[in-house]
Amino acid sequence: MRIALAALLAGSLGASQIVLAQAQTTPAPSTAPSTAPTPPPPSSEGTAAPASPSTSEAQPAAAAPVQPTTPMKQLTVSELTDKDLVGARDNEVGEIEGVVESTADKKQHLVISRGGFLGLFETEVLVPLDNVAAHGDRIVLRNLTEGQVKALPKYTADNKTYRELDGNQTVSLSEQK
Repeated sequence: MRIALAALLAGSLGASQIVLAQAQTTPAPSTAPSTAPTPPPPSSEGTAAPASPSTSEAQPAAAAPVQPTTPMKQLTVSELTDKDLVGARDNEVGEIEGVVESTADKKQHLVISRGGFLGLFETEVLVPLDNVAAHGDRIVLRNLTEGQVKALPKYTADNKTYRELDGNQTVSLSEQK
């Protein structure tokens, strides 16, 4: 019972867990007169005051496990430019020309050039950064086949749908081991 009260005061447990723990432990300590009066005051404080901090604590706790499972690597746009985007079999999918951001939803995309010969007849397509990972010094395509890359939307610089990022701006790529 004292541990549950200490946890309540420290705010390390969620309010619902503490109320549950107190409800389950209240019948046993109610036989002792010294512990019976102490649970009701923290219970009333526990439901009113810690409710908002425990909800804010619960949200970061849910977000915290996501970060370690997907480590991120920060790269500048100039570090990405002119690198090859490679596929699952180490085949070149295209050359990275730059990074753009959608003006509608703020999602970032790599602009890669594909096909052509000596710069002629190349097409530029947009690859979402969600489908790209850093593997050492290589940039690797993931979750997309080469056929799906061919079907990706074409990029035209004159379209106001995307804004080009400067070379010194950083982007986050998931990191593969």
